[in-house]
Amino acid sequence: MVLSVAAAGITGVIYLLPILFVLPEVSYLLAATNGQPIGLVFKQATGSAGGGFGLLFLILGIMFFAGIGALTASSRCTYAFARDGGVPGSRWFGTTNKQLGIPFWGLVLSTVVCSLLGLIYFGSTAAFGSFTGVATICLSCGYGLPILVSVLRGRKLVKHSTFSLGKFGFVINGICLVWIALAIVLFCMPVAIPVTPSSMNYASVVFAGCVVNTSLQNISIGLTNRDIVLLQSPLDGTLLVDESTSPVRQSFRMPTQQSEVKQSSRTMRSILVMIRHMRIFKRRCESC
Repeated sequence: MVLSVAAAGITGVIYLLPILFVLPEVSYLLAATNGQPIGLVFKQATGSAGGGFGLLFLILGIMFFAGIGALTASSRCTYAFARDGGVPGSRWFGTTNKQLGIPFWGLVLSTVVCSLLGLIYFGSTAAFGSFTGVATICLSCGYGLPILVSVLRGRKLVKHSTFSLGKFGFVINGICLVWIALAIVLFCMPVAIPVTPSSMNYASVVFAGCVVNTSLQNISIGLTNRDIVLLQSPLDGTLLVDESTSPVRQSFRMPTQQSEVKQSSRTMRSILVMIRHMRIFKRRCESC
C-alpha cells in the first residue's frame, strides 16, 4: 500500500511536468466549450487531434479502472452500512447474492447514485463541482475525525499497535489535522472573484446538508432499532447480537452458541500454527 502511493506520486510528477511546460494561455483553456481543457492541452502539444486523443485515452483508461475500484468499494460500504441498519431498505441492500457472491443490490444502489450525480453536470457545472468538492471534504473528515479522537485520548489505543509512529505520533497527527482543516477550507472557497451565483462554490452547503441528513437518519434509526440487544461473549469478548429482538441482522448471522465460537477459535489457531510451520520450513530451505 505504501509503495503504491509512492509509485503513484512519482508517476504523477513525471506526467505533470511535461504538461506544465507545454501549457498554453489560461484564457485559451477557459474558452473550452466542454469545460474540460485537458484535451486542448494534448491537442496543442502534439499538433494533431489523433495524438491528443491518444494521450487523453490514457487518462480515460485510468479513470475507467479507478471507477471500477471505487464502485466496488462503495457497494461493499453500502452493504456494510445496510447490514447494520444504517441505510434505508436494509432488507435488500444488506444482503448478498448467493449465485454471484457479491452485494448485488448494494452495487445497484451505488451505480444508480453515481449515474444520477453524473447527470448533474448537464444541468449545472457549479452544482456538479460542488458535489465533487464535497466528496473530498467528506473523505477528509472521515480521515480526520478518528485521528482527532485518538489525539484527544492521548493515542492510548494505538500505543502498542504495529505501526504506532512512536514518539513522532503526536507531531504527525497534528500536521495531518492541520492539513485536513486547510484542505476543507480550500475546497469551500470560490473558484473566481468576484463571486456570482454561477461561479459560487456550494460545497459547504452540500456538506452541511449531508451532515444534517446523516444526523437525522442516525437518530431515526437509533429510535427505530432501540431494541437491539448486545451480548458479550465470555470467551473472547466478541459482541454478539441477539437476532430474536433485532430485525437489522437477519441477513448476517453472528455466532450465538459457545460451541461455534470455540470451533472458530480452534480453526484460527490451526491456521496460525500452519503458517508458523511454513515460515520455519522456508527459513530452513533458505539456509540450505
